[in-house]
Amino acid sequence: MKEISQQLEHFKRSLEDYCSHPVLEQYIQKPVIDEDKLFLFYALFEEAGISSDEKEKYVLTAMLVQTALDTHDLVSNVETGSRNLFVERQLNVIAGDYYSGLYYYILSHMNNVKLVNTLATAIREINEQKIFLYNKSYQSVDEMIDSLIIVETALFQRLGNHFRIETWPEISKSYLAYKRLCEEKNKFDRGSQSSILSQYHSKRTKGPIDLIGSFIECCNHYFNEINKLLDKSLKYSPAIREFIMDRIRTLQITHMIAEEG
Repeated sequence: MKEISQQLEHFKRSLEDYCSHPVLEQYIQKPVIDEDKLFLFYALFEEAGISSDEKEKYVLTAMLVQTALDTHDLVSNVETGSRNLFVERQLNVIAGDYYSGLYYYILSHMNNVKLVNTLATAIREINEQKIFLYNKSYQSVDEMIDSLIIVETALFQRLGNHFRIETWPEISKSYLAYKRLCEEKNKFDRGSQSSILSQYHSKRTKGPIDLIGSFIECCNHYFNEINKLLDKSLKYSPAIREFIMDRIRTLQITHMIAEEG
């Protein structure tokens, strides 16, 4: 586990170096690096069996795409008369585009045009589902959850298909679905209006629904799926298995979902 932690810390520093820009840092917050997704990309490319140098470039590429998507999510559409907030909003757009440009830059030096197409497809799918969720176009809890899962996992699914990898796209889907659903449920418990649960509740015009029960059921489903997949697929890699099991235990303690089921 120590070796994995060192590798991830190295990737994180490299990503921070790529994302560093004096003008952006002056006006907006540094991008928050999703360490769970960083680990999952590392594990995915580890399974691909590519060289260490290529693996680092692919991990950075995938994380730059993820960081660009996350940065664009920070752009508010609320009207404001504040010049500072207006500048911050515009710079978040520019920052997201800048991070996207960096991943093109890396892949251009690797002469991997096909991967650009793969990532572009994933980005399109993610943005389509974000619009679907923003417009509250879903008609059921299942539709809403399916969209959330695509937003969280489309990059992993497309990269898995591209590199013909089976194990980690499956594990990533279950793990990230579990994590996102736990987060949404806890935001709802805190009364946050940004929770997708709150938005679904306000959208309904008739009939009660056991919304929390449905979410807890889904959380427990994906929690069980992760454990099944780890037992089935990762006996050859005990260090990676131990690392992700530690993350799952942390999520379980933080969100206290599985105990409610």
